[in-house]
Amino acid sequence: WRHLLGSAVLCEAGAPTGIAPEAAFLAGMLHNIGRLVMAVQSPSRYRQVVDAAQSGIDASAAERSLFGIDHAAFGARICERWQLPQEGTTVVGGHHAGATDPLSLTLSQARAIIGGLGIGDGVHRPDQRDPAMEEHPLLAEVDGREGLMAEIRWFREATTSRQGTPPRRMAG
Repeated sequence: WRHLLGSAVLCEAGAPTGIAPEAAFLAGMLHNIGRLVMAVQSPSRYRQVVDAAQSGIDASAAERSLFGIDHAAFGARICERWQLPQEGTTVVGGHHAGATDPLSLTLSQARAIIGGLGIGDGVHRPDQRDPAMEEHPLLAEVDGREGLMAEIRWFREATTSRQGTPPRRMAG
């Protein structure tokens, strides 16, 4: 959850020219939708993917072996079925394939920052924290680590409470 929210917030903050910040947020939020659906539909099989990934096997390869498709391709199909904007579908489908469109590059930076802050994606244990990520210009767009964590906390609290005011950056 923190991985998705953090990615979404950073994608929104770094939305490339020509991409609406809301579309960038959505792409960040949905980039692992295929993983979520696989895990919900077949928790025991997806547990095998997690175990494989944590033992060093490529998670996408494990997904293809167990499901016949990886989460990125499956997520792109979900986005197509939901008739989401093409740029978001492209990002979801290509977020592990080295896509070079501006929004995919922003998502790649966001994911690297999130990992560098020690936040895992639910499958991979987070790498050791990378202090250099604390200084990343994209993170500065959301008032640094503390600003990002405040936004993640607000979203989490908003799902458990009817009270709350958005963080200062989102207000208004």
